[in-house]
Amino acid sequence: LFRAAFGGTYNAAFYVQNVGGSLASITIEYYDSAGALTCSSTDTVASLASKGYWLPVSCLPAGWVGGAVVTSDQPIVTVGRPHVGAQVTTYNGFSAGAASSYVPMLFKGAFGGTYNAALYVQNVGTDTANITIKYYDSAGALTCTKTDTVAKLASKGYWVPGETCLPAGWVGGAVITSDQPIVTVGRPHVGAQVTTYDGFTSGSLNSYLPMLFKAAFGGSYNAAFYVQNTEASAATVTTKFYDSAGALTCTSSDTIPALSTLGFWVPSLTCVP
Repeated sequence: LFRAAFGGTYNAAFYVQNVGGSLASITIEYYDSAGALTCSSTDTVASLASKGYWLPVSCLPAGWVGGAVVTSDQPIVTVGRPHVGAQVTTYNGFSAGAASSYVPMLFKGAFGGTYNAALYVQNVGTDTANITIKYYDSAGALTCTKTDTVAKLASKGYWVPGETCLPAGWVGGAVITSDQPIVTVGRPHVGAQVTTYDGFTSGSLNSYLPMLFKAAFGGSYNAAFYVQNTEASAATVTTKFYDSAGALTCTSSDTIPALSTLGFWVPSLTCVP
């Protein structure tokens, strides 16, 4: 989350929805990137209502960068909405952290130099977190390892192009481990466009991707997707593409090296039949 940060062009909003059956009393605590509690506020959210908060609030200074902890006496869900310059993106809030996190879509000056990425780690534990970030390229090679500390409840950002241990043109993913529970967010910069996604605490044997296109809606809708192998052995992956009527259109098989990330550009996929 941001308030007039990085030259004043980074701001943010976030939303809280009360999914409980009664009025929710919530507390919002804003922690900066050093883990200092900058300010807090209280509010109420009606049952099943969704309430937005535009971050430039009076208790946060200009240039503020950090994260929020929202607590409630009713079950809630949250969404963050950073404004990165002229770009607007979203990500889901987290209900808890874990000792490991996987971030599968990261870049440094890739695809002609226009693909880059940032990575954010929030420590949701009770003490300073000692974290290790391992960057694996798309072939599964461990390109570099970075260690750092993140203060309790702090949120810390890492600009991937600034990682000197990664070469220009690098494409891959990260595995973050910690001695305190953490949550992570990836923020790819795809040319002039910016997007975000939640990191993952674990992998599974199945995954579902509901929004993919190949030259759809006049030819202007396309899609890519990324698969990260979270295990220490190579993975054999089968991808089945179903159209909007549920028909199996084609099947693709690939091998993904241990801990690596493989990207798939849907318009250029070759599969059978």
